[in-house]
Amino acid sequence: MKQLLYILGITLGCLALGSCTDTINEEGDAPLSTVVFRGVKASDQYDFREHMNRLYVGERKQEHEKEELHLRSMSDLYSIDGTSLDFRETQLAPQWYKFIILSAPKIIPGTDFQRENFKIFSEKTPGQGSCDLNDYMVDYLPILSKAPGSESPHADLPDGDLFRAVLNRWPQEHLMIQENIQLHRLNGLLEINMGILADQFENRVTEIQLELTTPTRLYITDNNRDEIKTADRKTLTWSTHPDDLRQVPENEHIPHILRINLLPGTITGQITVKTDAQETFIIPVKGMNGNIVIQKNTQTRLSFNGLYHHYFKVEYAGYDDTKIDVNDQWNGGW
Repeated sequence: MKQLLYILGITLGCLALGSCTDTINEEGDAPLSTVVFRGVKASDQYDFREHMNRLYVGERKQEHEKEELHLRSMSDLYSIDGTSLDFRETQLAPQWYKFIILSAPKIIPGTDFQRENFKIFSEKTPGQGSCDLNDYMVDYLPILSKAPGSESPHADLPDGDLFRAVLNRWPQEHLMIQENIQLHRLNGLLEINMGILADQFENRVTEIQLELTTPTRLYITDNNRDEIKTADRKTLTWSTHPDDLRQVPENEHIPHILRINLLPGTITGQITVKTDAQETFIIPVKGMNGNIVIQKNTQTRLSFNGLYHHYFKVEYAGYDDTKIDVNDQWNGGW
């Protein structure tokens, strides 16, 4: 899942984050530069207006420890036409910078850039106002909390796609730079196919409960290795109440599928199935070789093997294209 952006380096003015002190071009011995991010349309299906888009700019400073990155500024990227972005970062002295571009789902869909939405952009210690870029994170828990539940078992899967580009650049004076940048999807998708429930269980299934232990936050930086660093593993539970298909012709029965967006990492958990005969079945969420690993930009598909196998068949699926349009299989519900 990728989006093309251009960087243009030209000479211009200033932008700074109030919580950190800037000392840009202190010696006055070099012209300042400006970096302009201007989006190029790549897909009709990805609408930046339905996402929160943010740019972070970090730099090295003598007063910081070797592994720290001074957060020079951060700003909300804004949409031009729904499929592209535009932003201008100014007063950059000719030196090394790290640019991090993030595009995340809104907590409150359909709203403008309200502070409530931007709570998804967090810190290691929320509200601390750290000047270290390495302390900044994305809080994925509000997205996980919006997974379809028992009230709407056929609801569409809420938007959970999180994209990032990490760039290390050295703007030059009087030099115009143009290049392609790719935004990469960081999350993965878990799909659990329970099969046709009437075939799997003797009595009608009244509730299926999914319990998973999964990371809920990730750091925005990547250690210059395209790395995804997650944190704060929590145990979460989602429930769904399958339709009663006993009055539906057998040839119209369909498999019961659970889908949820997750951050990369090992997941553990279980599925609890309840029937109208007061039966309870507990099935561990694991494959033949052990725990399940969620990978970035990858669909992890589990197929129910039956009550006596005690594990799921596991497959990993990619995508048909590399554009930033969502594969149809990502748009299903429970």
